[in-house]
Amino acid sequence: MEKHGFRRRVMEYAFSDSALRSSEDFIIENVQIFCEELSNTAATPSKWGTPQDMNSWSTYLNYDIMGDLTFSTKFNCMRSEEHRYVPAIMITGTEFLYNFGYLPFVRFVRPLLGSKLLEILGGKLARDGKRYVEYAARQMVLRLEDTEKNDADFPRKDLMHYLINAEDPQTGQGLSPTELAAESSLLMAAGSDTTSTALSGTFFYLLHSPECLEKATIEVRSMFNSIEEIRGGSSLGSLVYLRACIDETLRLSPPVTTNLMVEVLPGGLAVDGNHFPEGTTLGVSPYVVHHNAQYYPDPYVYRPERWISRDKHCSVLTDDQKSTVESVANARSAFFAFSAGPHGCLGKNLAYLELIITLAMLLFKFDIRIPQDKELREPSGEGMSGNKHPGRRRRDEYQLVEHFIPIKKGPMVQFRDARWELID
Repeated sequence: MEKHGFRRRVMEYAFSDSALRSSEDFIIENVQIFCEELSNTAATPSKWGTPQDMNSWSTYLNYDIMGDLTFSTKFNCMRSEEHRYVPAIMITGTEFLYNFGYLPFVRFVRPLLGSKLLEILGGKLARDGKRYVEYAARQMVLRLEDTEKNDADFPRKDLMHYLINAEDPQTGQGLSPTELAAESSLLMAAGSDTTSTALSGTFFYLLHSPECLEKATIEVRSMFNSIEEIRGGSSLGSLVYLRACIDETLRLSPPVTTNLMVEVLPGGLAVDGNHFPEGTTLGVSPYVVHHNAQYYPDPYVYRPERWISRDKHCSVLTDDQKSTVESVANARSAFFAFSAGPHGCLGKNLAYLELIITLAMLLFKFDIRIPQDKELREPSGEGMSGNKHPGRRRRDEYQLVEHFIPIKKGPMVQFRDARWELID
């Protein structure tokens, strides 16, 4: 716990407002490349381009962003295949560790982690996990070498800068190379895949709710005169409806759907009249809470308006279309897409900045739609009518398969250069 507290305090500086402002240029640079690459698949205002898998594109974008922000390194996944295998092995490796952690005899086989025997027993998932850990450790080594070459005066303060230079105020010691490698592995996974899930999910829900897509597009195109104007500040913060679209996506398909387990401390714990003794592990899935009708009426309906109260200005909604202040507060009280308390995600504001800049630029520059040809819609991300589980039949729900880092597919999206009749 003490080590966790120390690292968390260090990372609070890395995700501070000032650090966030310095990250913005690198986010925008990568989103501009994202738009350029999608432009190559798009067509003129009168024609639609080749369908694109937004799960893959969102993954490449956010992995490139985290390479820039974590190591000051260009992975170039959006333009090159060299590093594209890494997000895939990150997901399968996490799937192995997630399932491994639930084995009833895990404490006896934990010492085998990273061993050749476990690679054999665990198969491809275990081997991918090892490859990902080794890859992250290698990136950390390269980052440290760059620091030494620059006489410890690295050109800018990326996320690793704060960890490399951290010193525990009680012991005066910093993080060991092994600990730094572990942190780099965590930052790359937590910062890239969760945000890419939120981005591809927002595409899914906007495309399945045409009236929401139209409102979000009008809001963006009414706010800015050029794509270069889309930067942090009051204008970006005024995209109230687009932010609500993101929140509603995070509610319906939270990037971390699993229970984040905690252990009951000495003395036990009482929850809703139930006593849990010391040592019990407890957890609540954000997905379950986010679909509780007590907080979210019509919980399976995509409704961004539930996040916008009548005391808040929103250019694309009338007061009658907004929610009451009380209902918004009620919804906020149960919103745990970024967890809460000591487990709350430090990268929350960074994730929102990435998401809103990316979506604003794309909606400004492109019209988007689901491919009209049914054969070109797969993978769609939709539920399947023949599935044996009712929850997997919802065609208007972005399907996530939980392995801590979720497995998802699609949606397929077509782009074309924007037509501006929407705001005429």
